[in-house]
Amino acid sequence: MPKKTTVKEKATVTKKVEKKKEVKLEKPVKKVVKKITKKADRTVNAAVKVTMPTPKFGISNVVAIIVLVSILALAGFYSAKYAKPATTTNSNAGATPTVETQQTFDYDCPEGQTALAALKDKATVQAQDSSYGVLVDSINDKANTDDQFWMFYVNGELSQIAPDQYNCKPGDKVEWRYEKFTF
Repeated sequence: MPKKTTVKEKATVTKKVEKKKEVKLEKPVKKVVKKITKKADRTVNAAVKVTMPTPKFGISNVVAIIVLVSILALAGFYSAKYAKPATTTNSNAGATPTVETQQTFDYDCPEGQTALAALKDKATVQAQDSSYGVLVDSINDKANTDDQFWMFYVNGELSQIAPDQYNCKPGDKVEWRYEKFTF
C-alpha cells in the first residue's frame, strides 16, 4: 500500500513544483513534475473524506407536516366555498348579450314584395350591400352605432336572412327594432 500524502506534504510538493516552473524546465523534467502533481492530488483526495451529519427526522417534523397539510386543506376548502365567480373584462367570450329595444318601426308586409322594398315604401332608408345581403344602416335618419343596430323581425321572430332576400307572405308583420346590445 502506498504511503499517504498529507495536505501539508502536498503543499510542500506544490511549492517545489512552482519554484521549478519558474525556471524554464526542459520537457523530461516537465513530465516528471506533472506526474508528481497528479499523484499528490490523488493521494490527498483519497485521504480526505468529507462527511455531512445525517439530519434527524423527529416527531417535531411529523407534527409540522401534519399542521401544514391541515392548513392547506382548510384554505382550499374555504377558498372554494367563498370564491366569487370570475369576471371577465374586455372579453366577450362566453358572455350572454342583453338586448334592449330602443325604438321600433313596424308594418304589414304586402305579398310578393321583399321586406326591404316594403320598408323603402314606408320610410327613408340607408342600406349597404354585404356578402350576406343588404344590411340596413339607418331608418328615418336613426343610424346604427357601435352597440345599437336595426334588427329585422318577421312575425315576432328575428329573421335569419337579409331583408332584400325575404319575400313577404300573406299576413306577415315586419318589425324593425333599434336595439342596444350589452355584453
